[in-house]
Amino acid sequence: MEYSRNKSSEYDCAAVQVVVATVAFGMGIDKPDVRFVIHHTISKSIENYYQESGRAGRDDLPADCIVYFGFPDVFRISTMVVMENVGHQKLLQMVAYCQNVDRCRRSLMAVHFDEVWDDEGCNQMCDTCCNAKGFDRFWIDI
Repeated sequence: MEYSRNKSSEYDCAAVQVVVATVAFGMGIDKPDVRFVIHHTISKSIENYYQESGRAGRDDLPADCIVYFGFPDVFRISTMVVMENVGHQKLLQMVAYCQNVDRCRRSLMAVHFDEVWDDEGCNQMCDTCCNAKGFDRFWIDI
């Protein structure tokens, strides 16, 4: 336990620049200056993804949230949500969100949570809106 307590204080004082966390630990992170949240796999639902990605940029400065996933991840997670009432449906919504390359990501989130959204409000902050202005998109095959 001493190791964990020491590392936590180093993290709080910004001596530690990178933290690798599970969802359980990651949800407890309440630092305003987190610049990146990188998912090594797809989230089980858009609600989970929204919570997890919301750890970055709480100081109103630019921050990025990146999701790396492959279809084997979808199959693996589907076995975890199979017993949930709407688990499979939520997973498919998350896959659709990740695969969408035409609509503003912030707009997709707003629609999912039944909020009104003006696409101009994105201010080219998401990858889809940035790409519409001439940025390059790349895919990594693993």
